[in-house]
Amino acid sequence: MLAAEAEHSTDPWVAVLSDVALCRTAPAGGATRAEIARDLTPLVSHRLSPSEFRTALDDTLAALIGRHAITEARGRCHLTDLGTSWLSDWLNCKGLPKDWADIRDVFLTARALGQHDMPLTRRKLLAKPDGLRMAILQNAYGIKLRQTPSLARMRAALAGIALKRAFGNKLAPGFSTDGGVDANSSRLLAGELARKPRDFETDGKLIAALAAEAVHAAQADVGTLRLTILRAYFSRAAGPTASEQPVTAPPRMAARTAKPPADGKAPQANATANLAKATTTGRPDLEAFSTAVLAAGEARA
Repeated sequence: MLAAEAEHSTDPWVAVLSDVALCRTAPAGGATRAEIARDLTPLVSHRLSPSEFRTALDDTLAALIGRHAITEARGRCHLTDLGTSWLSDWLNCKGLPKDWADIRDVFLTARALGQHDMPLTRRKLLAKPDGLRMAILQNAYGIKLRQTPSLARMRAALAGIALKRAFGNKLAPGFSTDGGVDANSSRLLAGELARKPRDFETDGKLIAALAAEAVHAAQADVGTLRLTILRAYFSRAAGPTASEQPVTAPPRMAARTAKPPADGKAPQANATANLAKATTTGRPDLEAFSTAVLAAGEARA
């Protein structure tokens, strides 16, 4: 949507923040710049410093105003008809909620999970703790439930996955844990999917623990889960930071290691031989020593 139109900006975060900034201005009464900054800061604070975020947000709002997606009057930003149309398409909803929490917890979270095409009744379950956790597990394990998700159905599906991982293709076609396996045994099986397999007391504790592990969340509470999901979404959209770029060998090192030795022997063998020869007559000179060190490092790089 607007992210594609903002790609020409010198700040890549303008493209990332455009859609969510529209989300924050959607509630009735709009939002001030301070309110927008307050509510969006937690979503990007793991990637942007406060000053970087302020700059990116100012650029984003200026771009949205320039595209007639929002207006700003008396210190408050409001969606225009054009902005409302764009945001409705992006969130896949006919009528925008009037509360920021509803937009964030249901529609924005669904977008982050890639479930924005799900029926509205399914997406509304994301506002509930167990609904969010089960949606995470559906994504993580590729689970498709025909009926409305429930803790019991999710536990049975997870138990089936644990069995298939343990026995591979040896299970009979159509095998299911829905019927013949009691709840305690099914929960014990599903608990094998945890990083530290254990027997969980209830289905709720099982689902909560596996969901937290699936998104690498520090805690299993719904607030931490949602924040982790949204942060991951923005990180994917923004791309890797400079420190996350793949590391390549320096040009001089690459050229030196690629050059074959004149006598056909391995570089380390030559350098070691030279160093050994030097030590028989006394202390090695700097050139012999550094050559041996570099060759040894290359062999173990």
